Amino acid sequence: MMDYRPIFLVIGILLTALSIGMIVPATVDAFAGNPDWQVFAVSSGVTLFVGV
Repeated sequence: MMDYRPIFLVIGILLTALSIGMIVPATVDAFAGNPDWQVFAVSSGVTLFVGV
């Protein structure tokens, strides 16, 4: 039977890196006064939750 743990580990690492990368546009939007920062923040949180 195939061991899926290494696959899930790599996918989790990639999702965590993606969620950290989404913090940058959320921060820039928040400082610029753009209301779209909330979308990036929620998306980052959900992605981090799934990745961990």
